[in-house]
Amino acid sequence: MVKVRSLTPEDWREFKEIRIQAVTAHTGSYLADPSQTRQEPDSQWQETLDGQGKQVFGLFDDKQLVGIAGLFTWREDPSGQTGIMAMDYIAPEYRGRGLSDLLYSARIEFAKNHTAWKKLAISHRQGNEPSRRAMVGQGFEYKGKKLITWPDGTEDWEWNYEMDLEKLRG
Repeated sequence: MVKVRSLTPEDWREFKEIRIQAVTAHTGSYLADPSQTRQEPDSQWQETLDGQGKQVFGLFDDKQLVGIAGLFTWREDPSGQTGIMAMDYIAPEYRGRGLSDLLYSARIEFAKNHTAWKKLAISHRQGNEPSRRAMVGQGFEYKGKKLITWPDGTEDWEWNYEMDLEKLRG
């Protein structure tokens, strides 16, 4: 049975391995450079999992980490009132089973309880239809797109979405 749980600093080695796997296999989909990702110090991997205003969730098949998804305070919002969902990755052999719903649900629940955030943001590269369907299916609303240079060196559109957490908390 596949389950989701919060990752902790003790999970950093497994987290590092699957994150490097994700950004290396899908360079065109992530806003992370694989070579820079590989060079991150161990302390950075541990700090990412410390749960201080952020959380990374792991998707586990028994004890094997087969997926990750995180949310963080968005640096582009100086007020600190926006959480950004990122790092979505599920190993290829686990895709197409609806497991991303588990990762979305865990993050949205965390965000609802993190009252410093008033909204959630998320994005995908143009043409990433599975991500678009998942985002819209979870209730995110399209807010616009911007042309950016991706880590693979190409220019393409980044599609941006938001979710109103205040409305969810109702």
